[in-house]
Amino acid sequence: MGKRILIIIIIAGLVFFLCWLFIPYRSILAQQSGGRDEIVNQIFSEFYIKFKTSDDEILSGWFFNRGKGTPLVVCYSGNSCNASMFIPYAQQDMSRSYLMINYRGYGNSTGRLKEDNMVSDACEALKYYTAELGTHDVILLGFSLGTGVAVQVASRTLQVDKVVLAAPFDSMAAICGVNGIRKFFLKDHFNSVDYAPLIKCPVHVVYSLTDSVVRAENTQKLLKAFKCPLTVQTVHGEHSDVISNSYNMNLIINALNLQE
Repeated sequence: MGKRILIIIIIAGLVFFLCWLFIPYRSILAQQSGGRDEIVNQIFSEFYIKFKTSDDEILSGWFFNRGKGTPLVVCYSGNSCNASMFIPYAQQDMSRSYLMINYRGYGNSTGRLKEDNMVSDACEALKYYTAELGTHDVILLGFSLGTGVAVQVASRTLQVDKVVLAAPFDSMAAICGVNGIRKFFLKDHFNSVDYAPLIKCPVHVVYSLTDSVVRAENTQKLLKAFKCPLTVQTVHGEHSDVISNSYNMNLIINALNLQE
């Protein structure tokens, strides 16, 4: 009886240890966005697109094409956010074309989400729609999780002229408070501090001093990693306010301007 109890305790301890290692990371990347595309398309169906990836997944999104040669703003949404969150930007800013594509599993996009395919899909879409629009002016706009995508895309190509980051962070591990041995079991790292020094184009950062999701200290650690021209604006408000507040929206749209 004593041995049986000991075995049960050991097994329970092992299960607890494995849960301690793995369970926190299954919810880091939400596998679905906050809603399907049909509601958005009641108004914006004329801008709706479907993009086929090199491994045959179909990604849904919206492309506000303002004409050949217009500057292109490529948008990357936050965790669990539908890409349509950037439509108010496209509505307010008529001088630029806007591309917003749902990550795999988000909206009506197919596939399962992970860091590698988020970045590779973003690079494929950037190449395709830049060619279709015939533009040489490309700005990346990322919010929260999307800043991790934007930073990696910009680090891989000279095709980008500017990067605007709203509520960016240094790494996924730092945001989630993961350290020590558990770092090795984190599947999606988004170590923006490692990619930031590789970016050559200007970067503009907007972040909130009172953000409880992406804390100011995490953004400030990322700021130190950039070697390119960098401008920074601080605002107040919670995490979503950084991108959705009307005042902050105007700040970000102004930041999209390319210097002559």
